[in-house]
Amino acid sequence: MIFTLVEAVRMAFSSLLANKMRSFLTMLGVIIGVMSVVALVSIGHGATRAVTDEISGFGANVIFVGPGYRQVAPGIWQRAGELQLSHLEALQAARLPGVLQVAADMQGTASIRAGNRTTPLPVMGATAEWAQVMNWRVDRGRFISQEDVVEARPVAVMGPQAIEQLFGDPDFDPVGQVVTIGTDQFTVVGRMAPKDGMVTGGFDRLVVIPLTTARARVMGHRPLTEIIVAAATDQTQLAEGSLRNYLTQLMNDPEAFRLESQQQILDMVGQVTGILTILLAGITGISLLVGGIGIMNIMLVSVTERTREIGIRKALGAKNSYVLTQFVVESVTLSGLGGLLGIGLGALVTWAVAQVGDWPFVIEGSTVALAFSFAAAVGLFFGIWPARRAAQLDPIEALRYE
Repeated sequence: MIFTLVEAVRMAFSSLLANKMRSFLTMLGVIIGVMSVVALVSIGHGATRAVTDEISGFGANVIFVGPGYRQVAPGIWQRAGELQLSHLEALQAARLPGVLQVAADMQGTASIRAGNRTTPLPVMGATAEWAQVMNWRVDRGRFISQEDVVEARPVAVMGPQAIEQLFGDPDFDPVGQVVTIGTDQFTVVGRMAPKDGMVTGGFDRLVVIPLTTARARVMGHRPLTEIIVAAATDQTQLAEGSLRNYLTQLMNDPEAFRLESQQQILDMVGQVTGILTILLAGITGISLLVGGIGIMNIMLVSVTERTREIGIRKALGAKNSYVLTQFVVESVTLSGLGGLLGIGLGALVTWAVAQVGDWPFVIEGSTVALAFSFAAAVGLFFGIWPARRAAQLDPIEALRYE
């Protein structure tokens, strides 16, 4: 049996090499299908890991507090509450169980001038704890201090892209420079390290000023955009529960705010990317079925072309099972080679997209094994009928075939 299988594989390669162009065109559907499955699933995994790493990079156990919304009609939502400075001060003073730090921000856009350059940039009013809670490192100078917030000082820190847009040099040290935000002059006290990514997009373009200064000079006394809470290690649930209870009493409405923990965001991202990956992989799997039909067609043509050869082999004593094995192996070899080429091309596409997207290059062994197994199964399934047809040929009729 082993000899028969080895001989069948040898004959399969000989047949494929005898018709190189036809074999390649037949494999093309399988190649495209496997390449698409490997690339899309791997790109999904890489994007998920990149987002997960970024969210984890915010710092351990972060909880985001935002304004709440309630549904007033089907498909229509209305803001149910607003976060005020008094809520931030109350949370900072409360020292809730499991809570280590409380920070807040309010976001807007302003026209900023440095020398003879003027450009609109996102401006954020933040508390002194904000950079530490969000795990944004200072590159040069310092971040906003508590004294800056208390005294509403006109100071600012800038992301590297904001510095490049204002000063024309990405490596420029802006510490000590004076910029005009709106109509007021601000002294730059710090430059932040690069942090932009899929989730943290826009960090590098930020100009951050004290929250009190933003309310007094730039954005007015608007509600806060969000409050960010850093929970103690392994105490996220405790902190979230104490936050929910305290804010419900403070705002007199459980729907006036919403809480999103770091883990909840990670779970949501995983669910969304997982569903999209499965859907896309399922859609691209259709091309594998199309490739299988192509294999079946070409195998039927091959049986017709080699009818006389089959007759000679059967007349010399070849059993039906040997003929069946030969054509099944040839079909599986065709799809298997297409699967290997598809895996290689899928890995190449995944690598290229990872370089462009600047996220991890991830190809899991299970994805490769599944794609190759499916390709081989397609060859086996669509090769059985032509193989059975070849095996059941009458040797006398086959020898008469011209």
